[in-house]
Amino acid sequence: MNNGYGNYPQYNVNYNAGSPQHQQAQSKKALRIGVLVFSFVFIFTGVIFFGISTFISKIYERTEAKCTETVSALVTDNVKKTNSDGDTSFAPVYTYTVDGEVYSVQSPFSSSPAVYEIGDTAKLCYDPSDPKQIYDPKTLKTFRIVMNVFRYVGIGLAAVGFIAAIAAFVLTRKKRTDTRDELELYNEQYR
Repeated sequence: MNNGYGNYPQYNVNYNAGSPQHQQAQSKKALRIGVLVFSFVFIFTGVIFFGISTFISKIYERTEAKCTETVSALVTDNVKKTNSDGDTSFAPVYTYTVDGEVYSVQSPFSSSPAVYEIGDTAKLCYDPSDPKQIYDPKTLKTFRIVMNVFRYVGIGLAAVGFIAAIAAFVLTRKKRTDTRDELELYNEQYR
């Protein structure tokens, strides 16, 4: 075959745009890009889930470390909260006395149904230097479970993303033996 530079074999096999080999190469490229986008979305979402749950958990761990004293509190109200979907939950309001001073604090956690009925007694932990800083071990236990679920979902999503990315490269890479076979076939056809 004379390519204008003499009769030298081509070692770079170029396919015509409409050939089945070209379409297969384009298909593999599109598959790889699609899987990489999918992988990135999963990895990004997983990192967000993991990061937010870890960050919020650390905040409550610090609160828990500061709140070293306990007190019995009376649940004096359940504040009704409605989210944008119209779902309703209830946050208890605790009233308790520390060093002769009465405190009334709303829980940062709400639930549906309400964890406590009005008039129930709850055991709270509070910060001796700031008695308004409290946590309820009963609601904190549920919170920890939710944060751990978010953390493990994040790890799972990121793992799926990494596995998909690796699979995309392994399954769509061009094998050396394929290239050698194509060159041998080319050389046989044009000798």
